[in-house]
Order: sequence, then structure tokens, then C-alpha cells
Amino acid sequence: MVVQVEAAEVVEAARRVPYGFFTTLGTTRPSVRMVGCLGIDEDLRVTFATGRHTRKAAELRANATAIYAAADLTTGAAVCLYGTATLDEDLSRRRSAWVPGLARFVPGGPEDPEFVLVSIDPDRIEVWSEQDRVAPDPFGMASAVVLRSADGWAGPTTTHPGW
Repeated sequence: MVVQVEAAEVVEAARRVPYGFFTTLGTTRPSVRMVGCLGIDEDLRVTFATGRHTRKAAELRANATAIYAAADLTTGAAVCLYGTATLDEDLSRRRSAWVPGLARFVPGGPEDPEFVLVSIDPDRIEVWSEQDRVAPDPFGMASAVVLRSADGWAGPTTTHPGW
């Protein structure tokens, strides 16, 4: 059974999977770590915190290509956001993004110079969401893919096994 979905439906399904794994390109292989999402904006830009001197910050300075991947097994949804990541040291944005749970990682609070934000600006989204009926044929073997252009999100197309 082929399920027809619109790009907007794929984008909305992607927005509902907020915690996941961040991948950067290390010096010899991809580097993956779990991150807690601090926000997802209307363009699906994902923001989370890190330290100025962490491995992920150093890797982003060398190559801004990044992936954010997340799954919510309770709703049957998974998302991969591919794009460019930036480090943000702006104090007002750090204060706005601050949540009390970050204090265990950054005891100095949002003013701590070690505290920086990372934002991934996606240009490609892959989503599989049972709850949203975004599960192209063959069921469970492909994801809906939307690509961002100057006109917004377009698609979806689908991935296929082996891509």
C-alpha cells in the first residue's frame, strides 16, 4: 500500500522526535554522541548545548557537516536531520536556551564562557513515523525524504534499501 504524504507532514513528524544522537566528521571516522535538544525551531533547526573545548566543538570548527538522528519507540517515529552545524556563543541566546538541568554540566550557568550552543541547520530530512502515517512502501524499509531549497521544503521522495 502506498501512502501519499506532503512535505509539511514529513516536517511535522520530524519535529516530534526531540532527543537523539549528534554525528560529526572526526579526523578518521564519524563521531557520535547523545545530546539533549534545547529547541527545534520552525525551520527544524535543532539546538543543544556543549562546551567550548569539547571534541564536538573542535570537530565542528574543522568541518561543519553534521547529522542529528533520533527515535521515539513509543510512537514509532525516527528522524535524521542532515545539515550544517554552527557554534553560537551569543550570551543572550545562551541565557534564553538555559535550562536548570544544564547546571550539572556547566556549573557556572549561562554566563560561563565554556557554555556554547550548537545549532544544526538541516537541508535534508528523513522521517519514518508510524503515528503520522509517514511510512512509505515497502512498509518499514524506507523513509520519507524532504529537501530544503530557497522555496522551502520539497518532496517527499523515499529512501530505498541500500541507499
